[in-house]
Amino acid sequence: MVERVVVTRDVSFEELERRYKEEKDSKVKLRILMVLRVKEGASTTRLAKELHVHHTTVSNWVKRFNREGFDGLRDRPRSGRPPKISHEELREVLEKSPEEEGYPVGGWSVRLLHVHLAKKGGHYNRNHLYEVIRRHGYSLVKPRPTHAEADPEAARDFKKKSASS
Repeated sequence: MVERVVVTRDVSFEELERRYKEEKDSKVKLRILMVLRVKEGASTTRLAKELHVHHTTVSNWVKRFNREGFDGLRDRPRSGRPPKISHEELREVLEKSPEEEGYPVGGWSVRLLHVHLAKKGGHYNRNHLYEVIRRHGYSLVKPRPTHAEADPEAARDFKKKSASS
């Protein structure tokens, strides 16, 4: 038998709708919708079917909202695996050019950074490195590739003609 859950927190439909419309995080938005629909009288079973989630998921989010309010609908921090290299060490690597570290290139690529950090004992997933780099306020700049058989003189002439038109 499914437990009947109700919204016990004193919050208006208008406030729930306003928060739903303003919310940017899709997970939180879905959770606010769950609370809103339960407040309207929807059963957790029917709502769970509509939203393609388990009925206990709906019940748990409504209960958490009742205890903690809107802040309770956000994901809590998760511990995860601690980084092998500290943020300061990573920042020091990113501040240097790859040439200073002995690589014959002018800028860091994710692949090169991945190899370099692995040598220092920091094993990052390459896809995760993009997020780590962005979080530190950096971006990787890649030069535009040129075709091996391209004529550099013809490219300069084309740029001059294009700029003058």
